[in-house]
Amino acid sequence: MLYADDMSLTLVFDGDCAFCSRAVTWLGGHVSFTAQPWQFADIEELGLSLQQVESSVWLLENGRSPVGGADAFALLFSRARMRRWRIVGALMRWRGIRHAARLSYRWIARHRNQMPGGTPACAVVS
Repeated sequence: MLYADDMSLTLVFDGDCAFCSRAVTWLGGHVSFTAQPWQFADIEELGLSLQQVESSVWLLENGRSPVGGADAFALLFSRARMRRWRIVGALMRWRGIRHAARLSYRWIARHRNQMPGGTPACAVVS
């Protein structure tokens, strides 16, 4: 489910990127959140910049600072319905794993146009 009913978590992502949209759809089957393509959001009102939303996903939770990239996925996984995904979320917060997850996320984000389902529209402009 792309748009879920849990309004406490909002994931801001690149709606023009097919790879990103597929990942968000998959994640929506495991975690309740609202998916918001940044192209249809008032990003300034959300407290985000154009550079931020073009380079990373952002998770917004009422009353908290935005969380981006791998840290956003760790938080989402920690709220999953299935225990195994909650464990993944907890592991992603451990220091060594967190560092590896952040590096992996940055690499995937830079190369998302080359991922399955990726298109030239997914490319991150440096």
